Amino acid sequence: MKKITDEDVMRVLKSGKDKLLPIAQKTLLKVYQKLGMVI
Repeated sequence: MKKITDEDVMRVLKSGKDKLLPIAQKTLLKVYQKLGMVI
């Protein structure tokens, strides 16, 4: 499994509004919450 870096998180957040499906965004939020990263 690829390590998630802060840079990856920011890239996803920036592109997420236009490119990612809402379901994918919700899934990512769940993953980040499990990692203790509150967005």
